[in-house]
Amino acid sequence: MRYALEIIFALILVLALAGKLLLVPETGHFVERKSDFAALGQALEKYRQDHGAYPVSTGWDGYYTPWGQAGPDWIKGLVPGYVAHLPYDPRGESVPTRQYFYKSDGTDYKLIAHHVEDCDKAKNDPLVHADPVRDCFAYGIWTENAAAW
Repeated sequence: MRYALEIIFALILVLALAGKLLLVPETGHFVERKSDFAALGQALEKYRQDHGAYPVSTGWDGYYTPWGQAGPDWIKGLVPGYVAHLPYDPRGESVPTRQYFYKSDGTDYKLIAHHVEDCDKAKNDPLVHADPVRDCFAYGIWTENAAAW
């Protein structure tokens, strides 16, 4: 009987651990996005200091995008002088609405992760913020005057 209880306990422990591993929310995406946005925010500020303006976009530019210019050089002028390469959303999808997007008129900019699954984490984060226009459909970083884009 004692061994049966130990086996049952061991099975419960193994199943609980397996369930945790399989059911853990993808917090890694939030952490990676924050890291990407921190690096891009610094690069954008350095670019502005050197050029007097942020890189201008053609719309909501991104690696894949239906609303602007698409491609690996989705923020013009940052590679290679300010960052080695531009990141793309950690989901690794080619769905054009589930990407990073950048919009700028040169004076202000907005950089967002769009159609995200972990936006609640951004609501109380000191670096990234839930997009006030898209509520919890996107989060990112932006200059004050670009918040309403």
